[in-house]
Amino acid sequence: MKHSWPISPIRILHVIPSLEGGAGRGVLEIIRSLQNDDRFEVRLCVLGDPPTDPAQLLKEPVEYLHAPVHQRSLYFRRWTRLRRLISGWQPRLLHTHLWPSVRAAGLVAPRSLPHLIHIRDTPPSMMSPRWGAALRRLELRHIVANSQVRFVSVSSAAADFTARALSLDCRRIQTVLNGVELDAFLAVRPLCPHPERRFVIGCAGRLIADKGFDIVLTAISRIGLPRDQFLLRIAGSGSGEPALRELAHTLGIAESVEFLGHVTDMPQFMAGIDLFVHASVAEGLSRALIEAQAAGRPVVTSDHAGVREAIDNEVTGVIVPAGDPSALARAIDSFINDSTQWLAMGTAGRERAARVFSAQRVVNELTEIYTQMLDGPLCEISSPPRSEWPVV
Repeated sequence: MKHSWPISPIRILHVIPSLEGGAGRGVLEIIRSLQNDDRFEVRLCVLGDPPTDPAQLLKEPVEYLHAPVHQRSLYFRRWTRLRRLISGWQPRLLHTHLWPSVRAAGLVAPRSLPHLIHIRDTPPSMMSPRWGAALRRLELRHIVANSQVRFVSVSSAAADFTARALSLDCRRIQTVLNGVELDAFLAVRPLCPHPERRFVIGCAGRLIADKGFDIVLTAISRIGLPRDQFLLRIAGSGSGEPALRELAHTLGIAESVEFLGHVTDMPQFMAGIDLFVHASVAEGLSRALIEAQAAGRPVVTSDHAGVREAIDNEVTGVIVPAGDPSALARAIDSFINDSTQWLAMGTAGRERAARVFSAQRVVNELTEIYTQMLDGPLCEISSPPRSEWPVV
């Protein structure tokens, strides 16, 4: 039986492993928007530690569990603290982002709690035959077998990948393309060729193997420009940084590469580059590709899941075969040598981003999904009986 609930907002708990990278930026945008909607009371749970940049903090308190997913010894702490949060706050809907959050929250939340899983990546490990990956798949299949679980994916390619990996019916997955807060990116100054200065290439993401930064460095070492006429700026941090620095030295391009660390002001980063390069092999729909286009920067990217939903090939950027540094280098050279192509693709990318990739469109589609999951108008929702919540 439904009960009238015209005053109290609906409690929604978002869970994410950390606020780093594009997924973190996307979740923060969603939550900031929802915090301005009186229908919702939103809370964010981060499995790891707080960000070092205060710009990433929300106006409301965030629950940090201080149990990063890469530290296996903290599994019990992560499990108990998350369970305590869910049972104490009693959200009406659970919204998880990235698979470590799905596993952590899905195993401790009551089965009656509506759970929206946000598919944001296509990790190769989900298809791995190794026993650890197989065990994680079993856990995920147990979680998603619940009828209260629904899915939203940042791209149709990521939805298809997940359906294969978890033996899901594709009809359970709704695609909501990624978006970004456009205003700051659209305000970035348009491209303007400056023959007398260095050509600046940018790339961004977590410095881990799946992001393909080693391919970018190898490609950069093969472009036609002399070393003192180009600069590669890498925005991001991660465990792979020492190896990437060593690779830059080995390739003889260390003086032409800047490692900027974790960057939160992406509009400013995009304003300082001429071309954005992306070589990831495991994405759902890269936010950085969208941000580059919104800033009017042309893109050269590897062909991975979701990329053809982000880039209009040969119009807003160029897509090259994945894992091929020579093809990446040739595409970069074509931009360097043809400023007409360079400027036209930057303009086309900005126009497409403004038309397709609005963050507000994402929020509007998500709130409609929330309404559907809660089975009716938001003012007619009641909480599950207290007896259904786990005891801590």
